[in-house]
Amino acid sequence: MSSGLIILIIVVALILIVGYVVAVILRKRNEALLAALEERKEKLYNLPVNDEVEAVKNMHLIGQSQIHLLILKTICLKRKALIIHSVS
Repeated sequence: MSSGLIILIIVVALILIVGYVVAVILRKRNEALLAALEERKEKLYNLPVNDEVEAVKNMHLIGQSQIHLLILKTICLKRKALIIHSVS
């Protein structure tokens, strides 16, 4: 075999090894990011949204008052979620 062919095979093998290592590192990083997002999702799902909506419905408010109260509570929950996000 010619020395040029051997060098070409070695270069291709090195490129494949480097590509594999990069792929493994990126996969581990993505798994860590996914785990962090899952934790954040659980925190957001644990917010008492349904309980508060039911409490508003049980207040026997009519029309605009009920809508305004629901909007206000939604805004408060979004701010709470932003606070959770900034802390984590």
